[in-house]
Amino acid sequence: MILTILYCLSWIVVIVLFVSQNLNKLNCILDFRFFFTAGFIYYLLIPFGLTCVWRGGLINNYFGMVGLFLYGVTDAQKIIALISIDLLYMSMIGFSGIHMNTVPKRSWIKQINDFSLWVTLVFSGILFLFALYLGRLLIGHGYSGEYQSSIRGPFTFAAHIASLSLLIYMERKEGYSKVALCMLCIIQALVISTGTRMECITMMITVFLAILNLKRKKNVAIFKMILVVILAASFMTYVGIVRSGYAITKGIAVSVLMGEAIATDYSFFSSLGMNVKMPLLSNPLKLSVLLVNLIPTMLYPNKWEVYHNLIYNGSVKFANPAGAMSLHTSLMIFFGILGIPVFCLLLSIMLKFIRNMSEFVYYDAIGACTFLLFRNGFETTLIKNLFECCVLFPFFVICFNLLVVKAKTRLFFDAH
Repeated sequence: MILTILYCLSWIVVIVLFVSQNLNKLNCILDFRFFFTAGFIYYLLIPFGLTCVWRGGLINNYFGMVGLFLYGVTDAQKIIALISIDLLYMSMIGFSGIHMNTVPKRSWIKQINDFSLWVTLVFSGILFLFALYLGRLLIGHGYSGEYQSSIRGPFTFAAHIASLSLLIYMERKEGYSKVALCMLCIIQALVISTGTRMECITMMITVFLAILNLKRKKNVAIFKMILVVILAASFMTYVGIVRSGYAITKGIAVSVLMGEAIATDYSFFSSLGMNVKMPLLSNPLKLSVLLVNLIPTMLYPNKWEVYHNLIYNGSVKFANPAGAMSLHTSLMIFFGILGIPVFCLLLSIMLKFIRNMSEFVYYDAIGACTFLLFRNGFETTLIKNLFECCVLFPFFVICFNLLVVKAKTRLFFDAH
């Protein structure tokens, strides 16, 4: 009874914060808070209710592992878990003002010259074509062939860099480019054909926000957003049912629609059953192990052993048979319950730095925080998507431009 009341209060808190921050009369404000709230509801709040609060025959029939993971878990453990995910949401929304309240008048990337811009486009294009050649056998066989992370990873990374370069081009030119958008569509079509659908969805959110920026629009009518959400959810559910070969029924539809979120939260549910209590604070030195992921695999082939030993042999026990790792599990491993606000503060500072460098790259970070942050674990989302692509790449572009400007200035003075 107490768990049910607290769960309903969690929904009330989310709804109140969302309405106060993202609704303006009959318009919906599309920003970081909107997309993070969407990901939070889909990946944490709804699955928690379906499994820990109102477990029914539907969940038991289609996600039998959930019952095994939660066997013997007390209501006290579930309440603590619910409090921890509420703390995550309130902390993230609270600290979001760091990167949302002060918008830079002119991002650093807008100040680069044309030479640096074209060098960036050419470099990223060559990188993508090389990765496309290496991963050519994956094109069109992403959902039927063997998952080859050694090929798929570099190809997805190169596609991400190429897409960001095109977005930087549009931001620098401050204009709508049909050619750039067509190239983005081609790149993302190739990406989704390899089976990496979440990267494609992330980029779709990024492009959508970029187009709204170029059109000087921030709000979208509520009824349009509701219609888009319903159509998108219906289409994704229909495609999932057709791919699975099942007949279209209510039970199958719900299981397909929520399958991604509940399978991702296997690690969350199993951690409740395999640990008597969650750590209040975790050793912050564990975060240094994530930096190992910055080293290219070809230079350090065994780097995953270091990471996996920390993750799977650490103080927090869990199982993730579906492969994805819940954000909650990552937070318990690296921060602990009381460390959640620290994580939200650090992420907000990182997003602030990204926004200062490039508004459109910041949109890409928002896309990553909508889905990837909740399902890919810190080693992928924080290191690969946010740090390498959204921090290091634009930072290198800006530094290269400074070197070019400095070289031109020196040549000018030497000539005179």
